[in-house]
Amino acid sequence: RRSQVPALLKQYYYERLPRTAVVQGLSRIASDFIINFFDTPTKLKWGENNLPKIEKLGLISVLVALWRPILPFFFRAQFSYLYSFAPSL
Repeated sequence: RRSQVPALLKQYYYERLPRTAVVQGLSRIASDFIINFFDTPTKLKWGENNLPKIEKLGLISVLVALWRPILPFFFRAQFSYLYSFAPSL
């Protein structure tokens, strides 16, 4: 059994490399996304005389407003992937 330890550690190391690369890549993309492409979302409010009033109108603000409902799915997928490799007891 003790003689198997080096081989098992080497196997674990090579299994871990792709996972580490994927997690690091996703984290970097998420960080770049937040820094470069995140702004206060566009909001539609009702102003005077019940007329619609648009706040924070801009391309990035509109995109953030559209992305908002789907972002939790991306985060859930990322963390599900990350924790799918947790050892079972």
